[in-house]
Amino acid sequence: MLSLFGIVISKSLMLLSVYTILLAPLLSFTTAEVSHNAAALPIEQLVSQAAQTAQTKVDNFTQAMTTLVHHHRSRRHNNDHHNHAFNISSRADPALYAARVLKGRQLYCTMQDSLALTTQKNGGVSQEALIYDPGNLYTEGFRTYVLKADDQEGPVFGEALDETLNFLGSDVWEADEAMPVLVREAHTAKGFSQIDTLDQELWHDSSRLVEPTGAEWETLINCDPGLLVADRNVSPASLDFNKNADDVPRIWSWSDAVFLYYKRVCGASAVKNLEWIIRAGIVNIDTNTMVKMALRASGHNTIPLWGDRVTIHPTDDPFFAILGSKNGAGIGFLLNQHKDIVNGLGVKKVNSITIWTYGEEALDVSSPTTDDFPDHTLCLLFEIVPVASPNQVPPPTV
Repeated sequence: MLSLFGIVISKSLMLLSVYTILLAPLLSFTTAEVSHNAAALPIEQLVSQAAQTAQTKVDNFTQAMTTLVHHHRSRRHNNDHHNHAFNISSRADPALYAARVLKGRQLYCTMQDSLALTTQKNGGVSQEALIYDPGNLYTEGFRTYVLKADDQEGPVFGEALDETLNFLGSDVWEADEAMPVLVREAHTAKGFSQIDTLDQELWHDSSRLVEPTGAEWETLINCDPGLLVADRNVSPASLDFNKNADDVPRIWSWSDAVFLYYKRVCGASAVKNLEWIIRAGIVNIDTNTMVKMALRASGHNTIPLWGDRVTIHPTDDPFFAILGSKNGAGIGFLLNQHKDIVNGLGVKKVNSITIWTYGEEALDVSSPTTDDFPDHTLCLLFEIVPVASPNQVPPPTV
């Protein structure tokens, strides 16, 4: 039997381990966020040097928190997304807020640029998605499920978005109706990785086998008006897979996948009509915190119901803080990496972000202490519009 002394020592070691996991990134300035970076931009015009330094250490800190939360969730999994609660706070952290504002401004600036200018700013390397063919979802091991009446469950949000969908000109989801359609992409089969090479001889090389990761994305899709509702998202990254491993899919994130099955459902020409994207029932801690900080910064003390929704525009930091959050950035990557005017979305930008909760009452966020517990009825609506006159590559000087 363990002695009381042994139990105390064991718990102390556990706490020391958690302390090390969380604080080590804050003490390190050697690792920055490297995946899906926005094109190189004149940073000094967007944020101070102090905020740039803050971004590096905060992204490391956020990565450590996400890893810790993932392990917590794997031990206490609950299929009802609304029952999760994590007492891990970035409460009113000005460095975190500054880092997200910086990222949001980078993404927004890139949205204004033509495909050619985006490539030039990125050192001549295209940021476009490597794959535009929905057929590659199957090749990479993804399987598509269209949810119908005989399925055990519909969207996580249930009927909570009916009023919003009607307001946007879309029908609500009905299992026996053709549109809107609820699509689940699940990475449950073996596949071949072929999207990072143009050498067809390598496409079926056995060394390029992709193993199933269990990742899945569930999205409600409407073609006219063009509408995407991100309902359930579990990426390979969130399951701790290594993006650089040989046996993982190159369709890696929500922004990679959602374009492909949007194109599969609506067709190549219809995807250019994308008008609205909803992130529904947001469970992400970073996004929850940024929304609450942004609301307080813009003079709002509650997350309101749909009837009293708050809409912000790209005129000040609160907009960019949300755009630069984990869920907001996915919208930016979707737009910035699919600019091709023939095969992609064209050049588009986020024109506004609307905030509300589909809970039973408005949520008081006046105190930073509320940041400790993310609310899983939080919703964000991103208005997508074409960029009328994209910034072009300047002509060469004579």
